[in-house]
Amino acid sequence: MSAGLRVSLSFNDAPGIHYKAAISEEYRAAIAQGLRDGLAIRFADSMDKASIWISEVNEDPVDSSQMAFYLVARCVIDQAHTLTHVKLNELRDSRQG
Repeated sequence: MSAGLRVSLSFNDAPGIHYKAAISEEYRAAIAQGLRDGLAIRFADSMDKASIWISEVNEDPVDSSQMAFYLVARCVIDQAHTLTHVKLNELRDSRQG
């Protein structure tokens, strides 16, 4: 399987999924569903405020699939969640110590 996305996640812009990059219709729904599912799990309280900008899409003519793009979209949200919590924990720890 092969799929790649570059996205920006913000809670300060217009909510929704926005496209700066061309995406094949074949994968658009899988990407959107993966992003929505990831937000529902990782950012449930802020899901309706999330602004996601897709700026790059890497497709392989042979190895890409809807499932690959769904999974990479979920991973993007998981990574954003992890990075957000690591930064918050570092900030909290620096103020305590």
